[in-house]
This record gives sequence, C-alpha cells and structure tokens, in this order.
Amino acid sequence: MLVKLLTVGVCAAALGMAQGVPNIGGAIPGGGRSGGGGMGGGGMGGGMGASRMSKMDSFTQMLTLDKDQKKQVKSMLDEAAKGAAPLRDQIVKGKAELGAAVAAGKSADEIAKLVESYSLQKAQMAQLETKAFTAIFNTLSPEQKSRPCPGRGGVTVACSAQVYDMFPDIFMKKNWDSD
Repeated sequence: MLVKLLTVGVCAAALGMAQGVPNIGGAIPGGGRSGGGGMGGGGMGGGMGASRMSKMDSFTQMLTLDKDQKKQVKSMLDEAAKGAAPLRDQIVKGKAELGAAVAAGKSADEIAKLVESYSLQKAQMAQLETKAFTAIFNTLSPEQKSRPCPGRGGVTVACSAQVYDMFPDIFMKKNWDSD
C-alpha cells in the first residue's frame, strides 16, 4: 500500500513538473515555456522587450526553410494538429479527472488507474509529435539537417535538434503556432 501511495505521489509530482517552468521576472531569456514574459504575463521583464517569434517563424529561421518548404511544414503541422485534437481533449479531461480524484481523496487504486490512463494518452501525444517532427525532418536537405546552432552553455548542436526540443506539447493548444 505504501509503495502505491509513493508511486502516486511521484506521478503527481511529475505531472506538476511537466507543466513547464514559469518565467518569473524574466529569468529565462525568451520567456521560458510560460509565454508571458514575467509576472502578470504582460511582457514586463522578459526577453528585452522584443516580441517572441511564432513557432513557425522559429522553425523557418532555424532550419533555413525556403518558401515552399515553409508552406509544406505548416501544412504538415496543421494536419497533425487536426489529428491530435481528439487526443488533446482526452488529455485535458483526464488531467482534470486525476486532479479531482486526488482532491476528493479517492483510493490509491482509483488514482493509479487514472494515472495510467493519463500517462498512456500523454505517450500517444508524444508519438504524434515525434511522427510530425520526423516527417518534417525527412523533407530537409542534408545541410538543413546538420546546420549548426549555438546551444545552451556554448555547445553547438544541430538546429534540427533544437527544433525537436520545441515539439513537446506542441499540439496541446488549439493553434500549435501560438504561445
């Protein structure tokens, strides 16, 4: 019983942490995952006052997409987002059910079932995101695939790897291109 409770506790903590790191006071250049730019989300304190690029603009710049590739990538992501919509809705519902069950003090078995269901849905979403990225990656030239970008800590990595890092939860909003 104790193992189950600890497992549920770890899963609940992981779910909380998976929601992203808030950008309190603009501590993360570019705004972190919060999309707000600081407390209150009004742009105060984040990213030197410059507006953030859309995901599509970031992809275009990082991958050096030409006009036709940009259209193709946008179309691919729009289609993938449409296909992900029912799953996104299930994930949102599952997360709410899990939170309500924990708040209501439901049994460890009931919570474990909800955690398992929610985890499977999140895994399915990760699979859709990975398939979408793979389809995009397969359209790139060898030069675009290996184009270097400065990474964190001064390490140079392929820009395509940095684009892939932008894919987790990309389809969790109705408009994948918004922040």
